[in-house]
Amino acid sequence: MRTVQETFRAVIENGHYATDQERSEFMCWALCYALMSGDISLDEFCAAKRAVVEYLAELHHTAGSLMYAALQGIGACPESMSASTWASECGKAFYYNWDKRPRQEV
Repeated sequence: MRTVQETFRAVIENGHYATDQERSEFMCWALCYALMSGDISLDEFCAAKRAVVEYLAELHHTAGSLMYAALQGIGACPESMSASTWASECGKAFYYNWDKRPRQEV
């Protein structure tokens, strides 16, 4: 089984995130597309989804929150960005380098 970072990289490299596909600017949807196409396993899907939910909770956001909005809350994303702009301009690098994601200051 891949690590979470490897799973996000597989999703991006296989063209499921931040593409022309509907809702691909949302990693949770991209994970679903990757699972349905057989590019990631169910275990990898669950681990990656859980990592996103846990990270959102760490940033004091609920599971249904948008990542870019949570990152705006800690100053790690410009306030003026939309989901589709963030996904294409920043999101790929964010998920590709998941292990180096910004952390909430305590």
